[in-house]
Amino acid sequence: MPMIRDDELIKKCQENAWLKRGGVMFKDDPFAEDDYKYSFKQNDTIEELKECLNFDAIRQGCIYKNLALINQVNGGDEWWAVKKFDDGELVAFESITTQPFIDRGEFEDLVSDIVDATKEECKKLDYRKTTSKKMKLKKGKRKPSAFNRCVGRSLKKATYRSKTQWKNEFRKAVRKCKT
Repeated sequence: MPMIRDDELIKKCQENAWLKRGGVMFKDDPFAEDDYKYSFKQNDTIEELKECLNFDAIRQGCIYKNLALINQVNGGDEWWAVKKFDDGELVAFESITTQPFIDRGEFEDLVSDIVDATKEECKKLDYRKTTSKKMKLKKGKRKPSAFNRCVGRSLKKATYRSKTQWKNEFRKAVRKCKT
């Protein structure tokens, strides 16, 4: 499994509007660049990776095997996923809010799925193998996609004059589709 080097990640970060030098966060305050240096921590276990994600400064990154998660929101939980493949290519493919996965006990599966995914699966965002299976099992007999289709069909039939009217129709559709 190829190791990810800091210099490679810093170069890759220049492709991200939030992380690059002179990026979105630093336009109004160019001196903030000095406060938020690129820093990356290698983690040997998924548990260490989880602990690393507690640091919430922009440009801080956590590396596990061939996967790097780099915080794109200062004080937030929005991690840019970058994976290094055997051919040496670094592919950025997803922005992940990690806390919900941790809270649901699905973070380990998510990380394993990404680490094992092919380049094509990452590019198509089709890497969530075990997580998808777990979610379907937790939902019971009704598949989430059928529920979503039901709500969507219900909402297409109505016209909305205001945001409040749309919210009310949405709530009705959800109640109808849950039964």
